[in-house]
Amino acid sequence: MSRDSRGRPALRLSLQTREQHIRREKATSNVCTAQALLANMAALYAVYHGPDGLKKIAARIRLLTGILAKGLERLGFRVVTGTFFDTIRVDLGKKSAAEIIKSAEARRINFRAIDAHTIGISLDETTMEKDLIDLFHVFNGGNPPAFTIAELASQIEITYPVSLARASAFLAHPVFQSLPQ
Repeated sequence: MSRDSRGRPALRLSLQTREQHIRREKATSNVCTAQALLANMAALYAVYHGPDGLKKIAARIRLLTGILAKGLERLGFRVVTGTFFDTIRVDLGKKSAAEIIKSAEARRINFRAIDAHTIGISLDETTMEKDLIDLFHVFNGGNPPAFTIAELASQIEITYPVSLARASAFLAHPVFQSLPQ
């Protein structure tokens, strides 16, 4: 929060990266520009959604990740991630990561190969129910699973260690409350 030339309250965003002090004509990369763009996008995302919107997005992502974990366990895989939010690590047992990744790539899905029999999967706010169904098809040899997303969702209890709970307010400035939700 700052003041404009007439003394009125004004919002100011200050960004600096390691090259920002170099004169434009002498800069050898666009790191500053790229980082400033990302910072502005993150700020606008936070302003647009506000704290309640971000909590809602986070709860949805956590629920979808829980559904994915529960479904993979029902298909016979072991989720080796203890506490998770949006990313799980899956032990494929005797199946090879290369085999699962090849099947996933055919559906335009990306996984992280951790080792020969372990992969990582991350979800985000763009993940839809159809995406989970596609994931279950990949892990079920191209066949539909014998369960529904709704069935799995009813079994999910979202918990996390108290030590990970946020204790302070965030996005408390009025600008984060100004857009209609």
